[in-house]
Amino acid sequence: MGAKIQAIRPLLDLRTLSAIWHFNRDFRDHHLNMFDACQTFFARAGYETVIERSWSPPPGGVLFVADHISPLDGFAMSLACPSELALKRSIFLVTALCMGRQVYRNNVLVWPKGSYHGLVRRTRGIIPRLMYVLTHRWGWWVRPNRALHKMCQTIAEGSCLSVLPSGEIGQRRWRSGVGAVIIELARQRFAVRHPAFLAPVYIDWRMSDRKVIIRSPGLVSLESLFDKALHADGREEFTDWLADQYYTQSWQFESIRSPRHELDSTSLIESRLESRSTRQLFHFQ
Repeated sequence: MGAKIQAIRPLLDLRTLSAIWHFNRDFRDHHLNMFDACQTFFARAGYETVIERSWSPPPGGVLFVADHISPLDGFAMSLACPSELALKRSIFLVTALCMGRQVYRNNVLVWPKGSYHGLVRRTRGIIPRLMYVLTHRWGWWVRPNRALHKMCQTIAEGSCLSVLPSGEIGQRRWRSGVGAVIIELARQRFAVRHPAFLAPVYIDWRMSDRKVIIRSPGLVSLESLFDKALHADGREEFTDWLADQYYTQSWQFESIRSPRHELDSTSLIESRLESRSTRQLFHFQ
């Protein structure tokens, strides 16, 4: 119980609460740019942010995943996405309602269908099971895949999406939603308009120093995961495999060259050729 209270301690800080209160307005003022809005969030909250990203913006959508350590993880993980890319966050519907209209309208809202299998097999202890009951919808009338379709559509259209698959703060075991997203994308791979990638994000909170380090070491091609996803024994097995890859950091990263980088390189070559031709012209004259 003490560990759970320690996990939500950042929400008891007045500067952090003020940053949360202003976030909807900041998101609007930054023209719905999630990266810029989250940088403003941490500036208001008095946190130093360090971003370690080892890749260039790719030509397609990116699915960001990170472990859930703090209630502020969603803001931190957003900084792993370059500001020039469109990013949506997967947010619990009730949380989005509390944060404001712009957050509610411009992100992917999730309120998954609960199952007794998930309640008994995927959670451990009284508090995790209580949180599972409160964050899932129950009843035969609940459509199970509503949020899943929106999440897949976001990636398929070339936008970016962030997901906290471990669900409850401090719970190491991932819920199977992230596995379901990749499996569904694998089934619809021919409908994906652009190359898509998975970006594991590692967040290091140093609360005593009011500092957070966001590390995104590379991109994993979703295409390289599709066969594994389709041959796994269901979404739970595949999600467990993804979690193991995350914790052991056994990813096979792609070498990505963004269109912008290629354009800059081409311009640099042309500039050098033009400069060389000019020097030769003066030399012959």
